[in-house]
Amino acid sequence: MSQIVARPREVPAWAAEHMNHATARCPGFLPTLPSISGRRPVMPSCPTTIAWAEHDRLLLTSRQAPRARRMLPGARHLILHGCGHVPMWDDPEQVARVLLEASAGG
Repeated sequence: MSQIVARPREVPAWAAEHMNHATARCPGFLPTLPSISGRRPVMPSCPTTIAWAEHDRLLLTSRQAPRARRMLPGARHLILHGCGHVPMWDDPEQVARVLLEASAGG
């Protein structure tokens, strides 16, 4: 759990088990892997926000965020403070705030 949430001790055992089983059964997981293989992304034609989790241990923010800024300079880039790879678990209010700001064009 320490790879996907910033505070793994706060995740109840039932929730950790559910996350692991849901990921293993997700039909889109393996087909998605080729799309993140390092090919240059195309900047979407709509306003785009990329939110990086400060404590992400899978997509290392210190390495991936600068790369994303170079590859997608037109996007709004921000850090989700205190969050791990699954920020909705660590700070749902912060994630909701970012989503609402992005959808309002802010």
